[in-house]
Amino acid sequence: MPQWGTDQKSLNLGWISDACFGSAGGIVLFLLVPSELVLETPAQILRALALALVGGYGGPAVLDRALSMSMRELSEKTQELAERTQSVETKLADDDRERLTDTSAMSLVDRHLDEKAPPVGEKEMLEVLAGASSSVRHYIFQQVREIRRSTWRKDKSKMERTIPVFRALAESDKKKQNHRYYGQLGYALKDQLCPDFSAAKVALERAIRIRNAGEDRDWFPLYEFNRALCTIELDNQENQALRSDPETVEAVMADLEIAKAHLDLSSIVNEDPVKGWLERNGIDPADIL
Repeated sequence: MPQWGTDQKSLNLGWISDACFGSAGGIVLFLLVPSELVLETPAQILRALALALVGGYGGPAVLDRALSMSMRELSEKTQELAERTQSVETKLADDDRERLTDTSAMSLVDRHLDEKAPPVGEKEMLEVLAGASSSVRHYIFQQVREIRRSTWRKDKSKMERTIPVFRALAESDKKKQNHRYYGQLGYALKDQLCPDFSAAKVALERAIRIRNAGEDRDWFPLYEFNRALCTIELDNQENQALRSDPETVEAVMADLEIAKAHLDLSSIVNEDPVKGWLERNGIDPADIL
């Protein structure tokens, strides 16, 4: 029977509690075993009583099972939500770090390109650009390339400021698939106040290898043209009065052959260093036009 607990503060419902559990269990059981409650024949009456008895006696177990499943589903949903929240927080943190790195990269390059400011060390330049996003690296490349193009003839000291940037972009290119970094580096090394033809040629050869392995194989003939100029300059330094060795002549002529299919070479054959090199090797300028 229902009665108060010994502390007179709690109530034990007794048979009322059992009745509630039984009723709930019966409802759940009828939901699990759908049927119409018809009490016209003895068999139907016995069937209904059997279901009621099973539902009553199994009520607590049925409810415990249902509650357990609900709590497990709730726990799984909570865990899933927590994981999604953690993923979003991690993504936001990564985005914040990337934006900070990108901002630092652009600020560093701008400061380096300012001739009034001290140049940035190549190690620092490399570390910052290596962590920048691909979009910011592309923006920096476009910016520095335009500076090189507009200054290589008339303001070589400003143009030289682009060399560490191109070198850092090339060295920090993890996939080594962007030939333009090496191409622009080769141009700048060739055209600086004190040209480094050997390093320029190495950079241009790297650009050509990467280009030939990709989809730009038939583009950027200036690589071969400038490599030919570097080869001629290096050969002039070693053989000022002697004919070039056959391998050097063949390499220069092969590069100029590629270049002339896309460029007008009529002006360079009458200017040094090409004019002097052609004369020294007994080559008719018409052969490269």
